[in-house]
Amino acid sequence: YARRNFITVSHGSREGIPSTRRSYSPASYGAALRRCSSMNTTMMTAFSLGFVATIIAVPPTRFASRSHLKAPSIQSCLPGALSEDWESIMGLDAECIFSQPSSVSEDTLVEVYEHGRWRTLRFVDSDPLLRRHVQWTQSVTKVGEAKVIAFDYIKTMASIAFATAVHGDGAVETPSRVLFMGLGGGTLPQLWSSISNEYDDLTALEIDAAVIEAARTQLGLSPRVRVHTGDARLWLQRHVAAAEPQFDVIFIDIFDSENTTPPEFYSAGFLSHVRRVLTSRGVVVSNMHDGVPHLSRSLHEAKAAYAAAFPGASCHITVSSDSTEPGAGPAADGGCNVVLTAAMDRSVLVPLSALTEAARNAQAIHELPFDVAARLQGLQMQSDSDVTGHAHGC
Repeated sequence: YARRNFITVSHGSREGIPSTRRSYSPASYGAALRRCSSMNTTMMTAFSLGFVATIIAVPPTRFASRSHLKAPSIQSCLPGALSEDWESIMGLDAECIFSQPSSVSEDTLVEVYEHGRWRTLRFVDSDPLLRRHVQWTQSVTKVGEAKVIAFDYIKTMASIAFATAVHGDGAVETPSRVLFMGLGGGTLPQLWSSISNEYDDLTALEIDAAVIEAARTQLGLSPRVRVHTGDARLWLQRHVAAAEPQFDVIFIDIFDSENTTPPEFYSAGFLSHVRRVLTSRGVVVSNMHDGVPHLSRSLHEAKAAYAAAFPGASCHITVSSDSTEPGAGPAADGGCNVVLTAAMDRSVLVPLSALTEAARNAQAIHELPFDVAARLQGLQMQSDSDVTGHAHGC
């Protein structure tokens, strides 16, 4: 069963004998199959007959696993043209136009598939026997149309940045100095490059060199976006000594093999460095996941860390994993993205009415095809319970 960032393998049941299930992340499922591939043909055939799995998932990040979450209704989340063509877009017979070994995972290929004007960035098992069964899509791009964004959590992250870019006199400006931690398919950097001027500072950090090559050569990432290869934390540490704050917005979209944001990316030391490179009205916008205990614990820890690092100036908003309705909240099964936001100045985040007005202005100025203001509904300022309460699912 394809679930969001998660694979369930179900043993076929007979009458009177209940079926059994075991859960895997895409990476661990690939490893399990890889071990089986070393067995003889008879054993492999028995394994194949005994287990049935459909492995076409669309996670927001790579190397991801999310237990017990329902697969998102991708057709409903995407723009009309993409919804109509989704079956062909996700078809395994699509043309592969780029394939390169991942620089961080020896068992993974980074590939780009073309479906007319649409392209998908996929992570595929490098074993020829498994590649058609163990692959997942990291991003969806419509070539030449940077404002067309497939995933709602990315629209929400962008909407927050647009809405908070308001000066004391009420004037709305596009953040011109932006740091993107985690490049992926380059959706957010490409959006910013399409609406900003040539003098803006757009910097992206990505650990996988193959992902950078795919974004540059196949997904239309603008040369105006400066991309650095390596660990984002180390890059940030090297730049905290700068004489002046550098960034109006910092986007963080980084996950490990368990689909959690590594604790190093919301530790007190890390957030201290983030504060030192933000401008006086700068914001940090981070994507996280919730819906199962280990994800909820990480989210709870991150909320507490943000509340401590940005006293009275942090908030969050839940984005459903299977709905595109702005502010719809969690999916029926609890799966969701949660976007954390913190600001150097609390007045940047309140009141909501001011943010909503700024969002409307930004949408008009940049002619954005999605409702910016609607994606701010459900924004909640952090409370003491987020710091002292128990972890809970969304």
